[in-house]
Amino acid sequence: MIYPFGGHHIQKFYCVTKETLLPIYTRFKEACAKHPDADVVVNVASSRSVYTSTLECFEFPQIKAIALIAEGVLRSCSRDPVEG
Repeated sequence: MIYPFGGHHIQKFYCVTKETLLPIYTRFKEACAKHPDADVVVNVASSRSVYTSTLECFEFPQIKAIALIAEGVLRSCSRDPVEG
């Protein structure tokens, strides 16, 4: 998980009764370096920042798929964010 507004830490999440610990990174580049087998991004950034954070994902060839989950993003922009 990338959270640029806080320091590096571990965040606890729950799914029904199972506890999962996720590392939190401040930079996408560092997360990709630490997890070279990760190839999918789920982007839940706000509508103001989803475009730039999605473009950043394209800088890393290991990323094969990006799921955008943000209100206020035009469907045409989500289909081809590079062309806008």
